Amino acid sequence: MAQLEAGGSAPGCTASEARAQFDSLRAGRPVSNHLICGAGATFWRQWMRHSQKADSIAAALEDSLFVQQGLADQNYPESTLEQNLTAWRRIAQAGNASVQTYEDVTPPS
Repeated sequence: MAQLEAGGSAPGCTASEARAQFDSLRAGRPVSNHLICGAGATFWRQWMRHSQKADSIAAALEDSLFVQQGLADQNYPESTLEQNLTAWRRIAQAGNASVQTYEDVTPPS
């Protein structure tokens, strides 16, 4: 949502439509036309469930993770970049990941 609300785009998906559909999904109501930004409600339910458990899923992995993050990444508008980094640093403190950040780096467009 943060990406769409910051001016991002997805085919056939506006931020206001996606917000209403995600609100319906979270409330357990049917999603109109059964798609949110081109993906089915089942996909988004799984995404939300996995996102809520990201720390425990990462901690349960046998191999450790190496996370690289550009600090100018436009895919994480507003506070979402810091939220993402905070989560990865918490996982790293548990010993299952290392996090490397890079100033002024953003993925190619």
